[in-house]
Amino acid sequence: MNCPNADFQLSTRSAVNGGESAGQQIEIDVIRVSKKGSPGGKKAFLVFGEHARELISPETGLQFMKTLCGQGSGEQRELAERVLGGTSFVILPNVNPLGRQRVEAGEFCKRTNEDGVDLNRNFGDQHRDTKRANTDDEMNPGPYGFSEPESQMIRDAVTEEKPDIFVSIHSGAYFMGTPFGYTDNTEPNNEDELVSLLAPISDKYCAGDCPYGGLADMIGYKSIGCDIDYVKEQLNVPYAFTWEIYIGPSARQFYVEKARAHRENREMNEDAQQFFFGNGLNLLQQRVATTKFRSHAHMMTPESKEKPSDCFEQFNPESQAETEEVTEKWTGALLTLCDEVAAGKAQTSSSPAFQPDGSSVANTVNSPANITDGSTMSGADPKLQDSFQGYALFNPNGAGSNASPSSKEVQQDANILPKVGFLSAFDSLKRWSEEHQ
Repeated sequence: MNCPNADFQLSTRSAVNGGESAGQQIEIDVIRVSKKGSPGGKKAFLVFGEHARELISPETGLQFMKTLCGQGSGEQRELAERVLGGTSFVILPNVNPLGRQRVEAGEFCKRTNEDGVDLNRNFGDQHRDTKRANTDDEMNPGPYGFSEPESQMIRDAVTEEKPDIFVSIHSGAYFMGTPFGYTDNTEPNNEDELVSLLAPISDKYCAGDCPYGGLADMIGYKSIGCDIDYVKEQLNVPYAFTWEIYIGPSARQFYVEKARAHRENREMNEDAQQFFFGNGLNLLQQRVATTKFRSHAHMMTPESKEKPSDCFEQFNPESQAETEEVTEKWTGALLTLCDEVAAGKAQTSSSPAFQPDGSSVANTVNSPANITDGSTMSGADPKLQDSFQGYALFNPNGAGSNASPSSKEVQQDANILPKVGFLSAFDSLKRWSEEHQ
């Protein structure tokens, strides 16, 4: 990637799986981007691709990195240059690489990792959904907290980096969430600051139609064992968020209604109330919901029982044009968040969030990391730029992610999986790094 105005460093963390896929090596790319000669005073840590089927998440990470390196639109290039003056970045662009490969091979409903564990329910034992543990459930939290190599590597990297900002980027819903996911009865002690940062972002990038507030309240059910709760409570990261950046149009309307109802100080309409009520009671698992709720019918359901076309429609745009629109919009939103934090624009009091007041958080530190160092790339070889031109969702040379479920048979045999788009781009980066060490 040509990154003339910034220091761009690629390294790799690796770990060996000790679970169902014991002995398998897992590698996660870590990208560090900072302004040449003067790293910003704040540090942001961005996590993409925890859930394999959410292809738009790593796509947005890729667009975000390109923009930091001066390859975005004119307005966003100016914003990125200013943001780099105050913030350095640690970016994990694809933290579920083996699950992602399975999706690219056609398993469009795969959320979990190679062990069938939901990485975003595997963050520690402080909050744990024991009822789902070791089940054929797409929200299976695993046999114990941090049982998975991917969640261990994320934890260790955040512990080492000590960021000011942590954002976990997902799709399948449409909101900007603050801690906590395990309860809707408790807030972090700086909730007013958090929502004061999100309100103008919703206004600018969603015309006010992205609701924001406590994660459990936003999504309508509890995300027990999620990453933002861990980094907020255990690592005391000041600004921790889960952003859900895309959902198919059949369900997006309910999140828009949630935002408008809050803004207008009224109750949501009946359809939206039923949607979020159904989420909370897991009615969708039992298929008693109406057609209008179909796109969210993935809770407490084995991945193998879900319909690939429904999964793709819920979690990912179905055209390159919409993919580009989504990634550019949320790249701007992430840059704006970091700009606000660096400029000290967070307020201690603001418009109310979507949930009641709560308590403070704990501050502890966990174990060190296992990392293989990479090399620093400032103004990398231009030949690498070609690797970043195509979107992995719509790469004409891709064998898996190029096709939507309606035009491609779902591949069950994923022993030999192609690396296309996003994944092949990072292979190119690694090769360049090795050649220039």
